[in-house]
Formats: sequence, structure tokens, C-alpha cells
Amino acid sequence: MPLSAPVQEYLASEKIEYDITELALSQENKSPSTPSSLATRIILEDELGRAQVLIPWASLLDLCTLNESFGRNWRAPAQEGKAENNENETNNLTTLPLPEDGLLLVDRHLLKLDPIYLESGEDNVYIKLGQKDFARLTQRAQVDRYCKPLKPLIKASLDEESDIHSIHKAVESFTTRRIKSRLNETLEIPPLPVSVEKVIRLRIDPNASVEELTEVVAMDPGLAAQIISWAASPFYAVPGKIRSIEDAIVRVLGFELVVNLAIGLAIGKTLQLPKDHPYNQSPYWQQAITTATVMEQLSRLHPSRNRPARGLAYLSGLLHNFGYLVIGHTFPPHFSLLCRLIEANPHVPATCIDQHLFGMTRDQISSCLFESWSLPEEVIKAVRWQQLPSYQGPYASYANLLCLSQLLINEASQTPGSCLMTPLQTSELYERLGIDPDEAKEVVNKVMASQDELEGFSKGFC
Repeated sequence: MPLSAPVQEYLASEKIEYDITELALSQENKSPSTPSSLATRIILEDELGRAQVLIPWASLLDLCTLNESFGRNWRAPAQEGKAENNENETNNLTTLPLPEDGLLLVDRHLLKLDPIYLESGEDNVYIKLGQKDFARLTQRAQVDRYCKPLKPLIKASLDEESDIHSIHKAVESFTTRRIKSRLNETLEIPPLPVSVEKVIRLRIDPNASVEELTEVVAMDPGLAAQIISWAASPFYAVPGKIRSIEDAIVRVLGFELVVNLAIGLAIGKTLQLPKDHPYNQSPYWQQAITTATVMEQLSRLHPSRNRPARGLAYLSGLLHNFGYLVIGHTFPPHFSLLCRLIEANPHVPATCIDQHLFGMTRDQISSCLFESWSLPEEVIKAVRWQQLPSYQGPYASYANLLCLSQLLINEASQTPGSCLMTPLQTSELYERLGIDPDEAKEVVNKVMASQDELEGFSKGFC
């Protein structure tokens, strides 16, 4: 596949030899053969101008250190990657460092690689350069250490033994709070509403009835409205009108799903959404509702012998990013910095950025809090290990399903996803879950086609 004319002309003028290589890599999976040789270009800007930073793909741009070193206030521009908003469309659709795109910074590690693959702007098509040609291409660059490797961050984020220690250390380092015996007191999380405690008791009571659940839901007008609205949505396409909470439970959603929806809604509302947010992410509750719906729908495809419970699958998806709210609540002075790092590193899992900045992750916070609140173990494990596709510990089907759900959502919405997943791991996930890939994608496409309905429903959570 040919490159754009301006790019070809520039390479020819610089006497740079290159090959165009097609690699079978999906949006999420920058592997299997080139993770250490693949470079990514990150565009930054401030009021003084633009900069291009070339770093290895499997690394995190250290924006804080970069800005301190140059005395700048760079951040990723909101329009980057959206050609319709940029007159220089040709230049922005390639990672090739063209001179008119501003100051060029190259991480020194790239000068040790041979060959190097640059993204061309077309899916699965890469520009292959030898080291001499790469050095010639970047001869005007300032070379230094601008990034951190991901491997140590990944390893630290997956160390279960240090969860509580990591959280306490982060709280001590970034706040003046005293460490207390109860984690929610250390993090200053408001107590759970009485209605949540009642719903949790109903959930574990084998003799609980629809009437009892209806009574608890009716105590919260907002929750009652959400339940009825959700049951009446075109997504479920139930004939006739939904006239009551009991009608929504019995005819459409079911006891278990409503119980877990009530728990998730009430827990989510204990904390306010941070005012700042990364521009390249979907609104928090829309993302949560979408993930929950995909989880619940995919659980139906799971073999019946060990199928995850619909309600718990839904709750796992609904609360999968709850740690994001906790970080915003606990570390407000540093939350904007987290947002800027996420914007500048769209190729990096958010948990790796958490680990880099705070020394712990949102998944560690969530799982520890959920355990202290006596939430179901299935949800705790799903949230804690959602970033580890090879997880095969207790309640692995929930964690694996959550991992797959997010992978498919990223793919369907064409948004950057985790660079940790390889095609082999994706195939193993499908096999381990017993889910047909085509059926799973069909389910996700149906959910993504219903985004207007899901967005309307998510507004009730704000």
C-alpha cells in the first residue's frame, strides 16, 4: 500500500530507504513479532507550539519529566487523530516525523533498535527502516530518555500480595491522611447508604422475594426510575408497557440483575465524578453501562455448565472502573496530571499509568474496597484481574469475560486499547470461555448500535 505523496517526497528528498510492511496486528494488539521494535509518535502542544515525541510502543511517555526538563506545559491536543478537525490531515495520519510538525524528540532507546517499524496511518501497515535510515530521518531530533518501560509497571500492578501495602503507601505519599484500620476510612470514602446494605442482605438471602426487593427499590425514587426505564428501553424490546417496579423485575430484568444493578448504582453514587477527565475517553457512566451490558449479554453465550451469573457479570462490568472515581476523590491535586498522562499515552493501559504516577492501580483500590464492603467474590476477582488475560485463579470466568468485553468494546468503537493483549491470548480467552468469536462480536455490535439508549440511561447515574 503506497504512502501519501508528501511523505514519499520527503523520504526521497532525505535519501531514506524504507519498506512497506503489512503486519497482522489489530488495534489492541501491537505484537506478536514487533513489540520491542515498534515506535509510536505522540503529538504534544502548548501555547508556544507543538512537539513530536518518538518512543518505543511498549513504554509510557513520562510527560511530567518531559515538561519539567523543557520548562513547557505540553499536553496531547484533543483533535489529534481526528482528521476531520485538522487541515494537515496527511501529516497527522502517519507517525513519520515530518519537519513542519514541530520540535522532534526521540527516546534514546530507539537508536539501539534495528530495524524499526513506524506506523503509517493505515491499519496493519508499517514503515520498516534500518537504523541508519532512522538516524538520518531523525537527525534534527533532540535525543534523550523520555519514557518508562511498561514491563516493571505491569509486573507491579499484578502483584496481589502488595495491594493493601501499595494503597497505604500511595495515600501516605500523596496526602496528609493517617492510615486507619478500615480502608474506606483511610480513603475517606462516605459510608454506603442503608439501602445498599439492605440490598446486599437480600442478595445473600436464599428466601428473599420479589416483593421485598420491590419494597427496597421503591425507597429510592431515583433507583426505581432507573429500573423501570431500563426495563422499558427498546434494547430489551419487551411487548407492552412496564407499569411498576415489580413488573420490571418479573417480566424483564429478573431478581438477580435488579439486585446487582441496585448495588452498582448506589455504590457509584457514593462518589462524585471528577470535574476533569481525559478527553479521549467515553463519559464514565456511559462506559460503565456499556461494559456491564456487554458482560451480561456475553455471559449468555458461555457454556451452561459454568456460566457466570447474569447479575454478577453485569455488576462486574458496572463497577469495573470504580477505582477511577476513588483516585479522583482521594488524590484531587494529582488527578489532572493523571488525565494528561492518559491523553498522552492512548496506547498504554490506564492501570500502568496509575502505577507509574501513584505506585498502585485503580483495580487494586477497587478490589480491596469491595472486599471490605463484602461484595461478591466474583466481582472482586473480576475487577482485580481484568487486565490479565491469562488469569486462571478463582472465578476466572468473570475476570476473563471482563477482559474480553473491554477488548471487544475497544475494537468496535475503534478506540485505543491495551497493548498487552496478543492474538494468541485473545484466541485462548475465547477458548477458555467457550464463546464463539463471531457470536461475541455480533453481541457487541448490537450493544454498540444501542449507544443512544445506553447514553440516555447512563445520565440517570450522574
